[in-house]
Parts: sequence; structure tokens; C-alpha cells
Amino acid sequence: MACFLYPYVDNGVMEQKPMLEIVVSALNETKGGWKEIADASGVPYSTLCKIAQGATENPGIAHVQALYDHFRAEKAAI
Repeated sequence: MACFLYPYVDNGVMEQKPMLEIVVSALNETKGGWKEIADASGVPYSTLCKIAQGATENPGIAHVQALYDHFRAEKAAI
């Protein structure tokens, strides 16, 4: 299976990481706000929790993409 890398800024440095890794990292940074993130992204809360906790080894791309897009839009709004 191919692993696509996506741009990610970490401490002012542009890096490339797998989308799932970016999403899990962003979820870990936003604990306590997952319900709002689920509502805003359209990803079911239970699915979001499983992705964040690593309970879903290979989550569907549609959910990961929706979360990735949510966090990118949130960063752009800042």
C-alpha cells in the first residue's frame, strides 16, 4: 500500500508526514474538543475516538481526509 506524504508545519519547519499521523497528532493536541471537531468535520464521534486512540489500525480515507481538512481549515483561519 502506498503512503502519501502531506505538508505539515512543525515549529515553523515544513515537513511531510502521512495524513493519518498528522490527524492523530492534531487530535491528541485537541483532547476535550473532540465532540465539536466531530460535529464540524462530519466524522462520527465514536469513529474519531477510535482513530485518535489507535483502535482502528487502518481507518477509512474519507474520515481521515475529513479530519485533515478540518484541521487545515482551522489553521488557515488563525
